[in-house]
Amino acid sequence: MIVRTPRLELRSGSAQLADADENDKARFGELLHAHVPPEWPPESLRKHLPRYYDIVRLWPASGWRFWYAIARESSGNVLCGAMTFINPVGISGIAETGYSLLPECQGRGLGTEMVMRLTAWVKRHGHVRVVLAQVHKRNTASSRVLEKAGFQIIGRGSRPGALLYCH
Repeated sequence: MIVRTPRLELRSGSAQLADADENDKARFGELLHAHVPPEWPPESLRKHLPRYYDIVRLWPASGWRFWYAIARESSGNVLCGAMTFINPVGISGIAETGYSLLPECQGRGLGTEMVMRLTAWVKRHGHVRVVLAQVHKRNTASSRVLEKAGFQIIGRGSRPGALLYCH
């Protein structure tokens, strides 16, 4: 699946992309039709990738749970980040999201663009009524992304120092 915004192409994860990301960065870039910066993946995403890749391998029909963000630059397409939806679907209709951008892609509104578009998309296509996000209270940039994307603080998150946001 591909979802577009004015500056981004958002591609849902797949087993093929997961395998290439883990084992063959050149092939990974070919599959994404994008340059994969040497810094990929972002630090905040690195430890979680194996879990997300297991999800797309075990439940390929739920490819909407993990997304790659590709910036359409004048010099060509560049992989800049990712967004996930965990604990989705089911009876509850609640998904929690997380997102990450490479440092060189931050501060340009790309995170807001990604979060706004995929939150709207998953609520229409993923049987999700509520999207939650947790952000450490000192991470003001990420909090601002969520606020611009229409999320509101509803309390404390489950992690120490985290605020819980809802859309």
